[in-house]
Amino acid sequence: MRLIKIVLLFVTVLFSNEILSQNSVSSEKTAALDSLFTQYKNRPGCAVGVFYKGTNVFSKGYGLANLGYDIPITTSTVFEAASVSKQFTAACITLLEIEGKLQLKDPIQKYIPELPRFKGVTITVGNLVYQTSGLRDYLALLYSKGISWNSNMNNIKALKMLLKQKGLNFKSGSQFAYSNTNYMLLSIIVERVSGKSIGAFAKERFFAPLGMKHTFYYEDSRKVIKNKAIGYEYDGKNSKREHYFNSTTTGDGGVYININDFYKWNENLRTGKVGGRSFINKMKVAGTLTDGTAIGYGRGQFVGDYYNITGVPTLRHSGNWAGFRSVYCRFLSQDFTVVVLSNNASTNVWGLLDEIASLFIQEDITKARINMSRTNTTNTTTKTVVIPRKELEKFTGNYLNTINGELRTIIVKNDTLIYRRSNGRETKLVAIDKKKFMFLGAPHVVIEFDKSPLNSATLTIGNGSPIKFSKYTSEVLTRQELRQFEGFYTNDELEVVYEIRADKNVLKVLIEGNELVTLEPLTKNISRADHFGYIQFTRNENGVILGFSRHDDTITHIKFVKIEDTDK
Repeated sequence: MRLIKIVLLFVTVLFSNEILSQNSVSSEKTAALDSLFTQYKNRPGCAVGVFYKGTNVFSKGYGLANLGYDIPITTSTVFEAASVSKQFTAACITLLEIEGKLQLKDPIQKYIPELPRFKGVTITVGNLVYQTSGLRDYLALLYSKGISWNSNMNNIKALKMLLKQKGLNFKSGSQFAYSNTNYMLLSIIVERVSGKSIGAFAKERFFAPLGMKHTFYYEDSRKVIKNKAIGYEYDGKNSKREHYFNSTTTGDGGVYININDFYKWNENLRTGKVGGRSFINKMKVAGTLTDGTAIGYGRGQFVGDYYNITGVPTLRHSGNWAGFRSVYCRFLSQDFTVVVLSNNASTNVWGLLDEIASLFIQEDITKARINMSRTNTTNTTTKTVVIPRKELEKFTGNYLNTINGELRTIIVKNDTLIYRRSNGRETKLVAIDKKKFMFLGAPHVVIEFDKSPLNSATLTIGNGSPIKFSKYTSEVLTRQELRQFEGFYTNDELEVVYEIRADKNVLKVLIEGNELVTLEPLTKNISRADHFGYIQFTRNENGVILGFSRHDDTITHIKFVKIEDTDK
């Protein structure tokens, strides 16, 4: 791996300034690109596309599409695009908007009247498009019910599950929060407005006119798909099939596509062959919150600078579904696009994107970094303040993300405040006010501590929604203390009963005897697990547990009530 990085660095220096004016890249660049994918030989792999100013300058397949038959991946291999599909759904909505058949300001109940209405809140089509609705993620709801994502799920079943929801994650329009529910509902709206399924609409209005003969929405689990890649998980030794054949929900995902067709799609986003200039412009614009605050999400794509490097604007989105991983990134100033489609769950598509981009536009990225560094240095020099170590120590401690349960620690090293993540990675904090700090080298990331008492903090990344952290003190619970949580808990929104059992120093959550998750007690009332969030128990005045609420990124305030044991 070290040798590969040295070779890549050498090639990058020699060739990153090369102007891409031909239909293919140099042999040196091709060799450098090939070196990125040697790990996929005889394994599930990737298809890659590099497009520059209207030309498909590089496209190639690496590894195997089907391990059972040793079928190689080519640029014709069809992959599940996962969440990269969202831009296609947004495109369908945008076309209907341009034609005057819907407006983003329309309440969603205009098209889906059976959806519940929440007091004092109007959820609009635009809230769905820009991920500001506050609606709970239907995939998180499925998981919380103990139902596999590979179940026979479709849009109608997902919609019925939403009809039982009594609350939102937040007031619509007040925050950005990624939720697959938003785009699944947009798919239903496309169908109800056009009178056709989103698959039929997209084929008629986009895929067929653009010559995308191998692109479609997966609406029929029995459909025979030619040149299809199978999704796999690879543990370093063996590969196992991980492909959700049974799920046919669309909108948030569900698009199957190959590299050759992605080139044609990318061209339409450049030229507006379908939709015209209005379509192109609308697809580039980021959304705003109700108060006018800009967010970094547009129409099915994130909008913003490449890794926050000012001067390198991009439209981008990644996908993660079963054994498939994908990324699509347009560098707008360079008119340069990278697409990676993979059927290997261990593929780091963002890492591959970085490597590929460095081979082609490293000079632009480097210049932008230098310019940004100069700006940051100026800002740091003029805005920083000095805080004595004794005052800095007041901010130290353990902090819990009150949305998803992630843990962070604030410490002091060499008279400098340090922000430490759960994986141990640390970032120095630079004071810009008495209780306000920016990340060293990333002034767009700011953390502000409460004025008094110092028991919470708010992290803000650029124009993103504030992330709340609450200070806590870890507590080790005895076996007897853990047993007080045991019992059955019910929730009528999910129509599910959880059983909680104490097992050594953890709590196990089960549904009908099957383990859903293992929780680590954090305090006497909070237990958590990675990728699950946390649950917070409630008690009466005598300390008796009454129930708990569950929280994570996309499903919050789900309340469970403890079922009384009538045998006692």
